[in-house]
Amino acid sequence: MVDNAAWTKKLSQRVMQLGGSATLQVSKQAAQLRQQGHRVVDLGVGEPSCPTPSCILSAAMQALQQSDISHYTAAAGLPDLLTALQQKLARDQGLQYNTSQLLVTPGAKAALSLTFDTLLQPGDEVILFAPYWTSYKALVQLAGATPVVVPTHAQDGYLPNMQALQQALSDKTKVVLINSPANPSGALWSKQRLQQLWQLLQQRPVWVVSDEIYSRFVFDGLEYVSPASLSREAYERTVVIDGVSKTYAMTGWRIGCVAASDYVISHMLKLHSQRFTCATALAQYAASFALSEGRQVAQAVQQMRQNYQRRRDTLLPQIKQLPHIGCSTPQGAFYLLLDISAYIGRSYGNITIADDVTFCQQLLQQQHVATVAGSAFGTPGTVRLSFAADDAQLGEGIARIKTWLRQLH
Repeated sequence: MVDNAAWTKKLSQRVMQLGGSATLQVSKQAAQLRQQGHRVVDLGVGEPSCPTPSCILSAAMQALQQSDISHYTAAAGLPDLLTALQQKLARDQGLQYNTSQLLVTPGAKAALSLTFDTLLQPGDEVILFAPYWTSYKALVQLAGATPVVVPTHAQDGYLPNMQALQQALSDKTKVVLINSPANPSGALWSKQRLQQLWQLLQQRPVWVVSDEIYSRFVFDGLEYVSPASLSREAYERTVVIDGVSKTYAMTGWRIGCVAASDYVISHMLKLHSQRFTCATALAQYAASFALSEGRQVAQAVQQMRQNYQRRRDTLLPQIKQLPHIGCSTPQGAFYLLLDISAYIGRSYGNITIADDVTFCQQLLQQQHVATVAGSAFGTPGTVRLSFAADDAQLGEGIARIKTWLRQLH
């Protein structure tokens, strides 16, 4: 008979110490409540509520009927997809890459994982700005490096203080990670702030990894600026992460991408071919059509951006009416980060709200509203709410949260 306790000790300590995805865990709990017959308002998941645009589905159906999708593609990606990606980066981010500088991956998370495993080694440090997307820290640790967290604050719009960043930099710093607009805060790095960053890094051998997955969802007429666009040096030292999940409502298709120097991509491609072989062929055909962005796709993307800004503008006054809840105005993406610290220490029946995790757990159990605790993003005392959900769910969700807050004493 196998001694499970003994065998457990033989597993990778890196994996044993790893936490699961907080957002996927919330989705799992919400699904379990639905199976029990409850009507759950899911404001936790970070994906568009709208389906993939029908024109992209039609392109995938055509590829299914006319293309040979039953075989491996080139490890770097389909030639047509690489060309479409090249054109997209030039069109949307002002970045000029050769197709040899591009790599298609099974999702943007895989792109990040490959990037960290290519750039980092044990002893290296990676600067993260809190609040940060929950998977960043885990992926850095899995690469054997150490996350160094620089906190940001609501009163600053969750944008980093350059002095705090300077203090966090060390001889071990290998990467500074930027996500703009940011998940979960919606913070947008301006051109001036990016220039300040490069001034700090000018004499340091540090890479910038720029997660640009939300770059098309910027509000109030503001401009998105990629850190790679500011100078030749910035271009050569930046690794750009992107994908189709958010912009084209294609989260389940799992297509991400990396853009970087030939030297970085050539080594990353070796790791990619060993780990993944290639991204799914059918999904690559659909992504190629999406990224080429004909009139129908462009209209769908513009409609999504307008819907997100309208939902943000509708929600913010409602949030401000919630007692003792703080919330800064996101400049992009589709999240609100609520400050619920005033409710920590209060009680619901015989249950004490000890932290933001308990707050979210009880909100889900008592009011069937799914949100994500800010602790998962490095910002305890907050809660992330996604306004990618449809209007009806958002309205019902806010009403239930208001009821929940009234029950805490």
